[in-house]
Amino acid sequence: MLLVSQEEISFEAQKKISVQGNSILLGNTILGNQKTKDFNSQKASNDLIDMKYVDIDEDPKTYSSSAAEILIPETSEEILYAGLYWTGLYPDERSIMKRSSRRITYKNRGDRNPAIDSVYIKAFGQDYTAIKGDVVFNANKKGVFKIDSPYACRADITAYLNSFANPNGMFTVANIKATQGKIEGGSAGGWLLYLICKDSTQSPKYFTTYDGFKQINSKEITIVYTDFQTKTSAL
Repeated sequence: MLLVSQEEISFEAQKKISVQGNSILLGNTILGNQKTKDFNSQKASNDLIDMKYVDIDEDPKTYSSSAAEILIPETSEEILYAGLYWTGLYPDERSIMKRSSRRITYKNRGDRNPAIDSVYIKAFGQDYTAIKGDVVFNANKKGVFKIDSPYACRADITAYLNSFANPNGMFTVANIKATQGKIEGGSAGGWLLYLICKDSTQSPKYFTTYDGFKQINSKEITIVYTDFQTKTSAL
């Protein structure tokens, strides 16, 4: 696979599982132009959108929260892996855009909170649980990422979801950090949950997750996927 990018952290295999089963991917954003309503404009320029935290839960201890529905088939027997990832563009708490007759400038306000690896999660019908993940990447105003300062974190929440008889329903992630307002290039933030489930009704599969961080730019790089093998015969 070829991508146009500048490499910052090479992609490395993180989890390998061989099992009869399937995988599920879900996630959501934590920034929009409104707190609770969908935003899906294809005409607005990223730089001109006054981004705000999405916050759907009306809980005073959270400043950002969004949800997606877990729908694990009834034939699934066990969650073998639940990897939660979250990320944001986060140079500072807030950024404003100023216009003059000659140029546009951006000014940051509020210090960057160093606790990017801590968030809240809750399964359907449960209270929030605080979790601390591993930092996969953190630019923190350095190098080519100095302006938007992205970060990415992950946490293994397999035991958490397996503690419930039925983990299906709305899954919420809260207090993911990102810059509100207007930053150069636009702000962004969100999360995804990747599930690998054992299911004896499904065909055998080999699942591998890779972690890394790359910026899309002008240099071609190659991502090599190892240990991949297709079926050698028809079932």
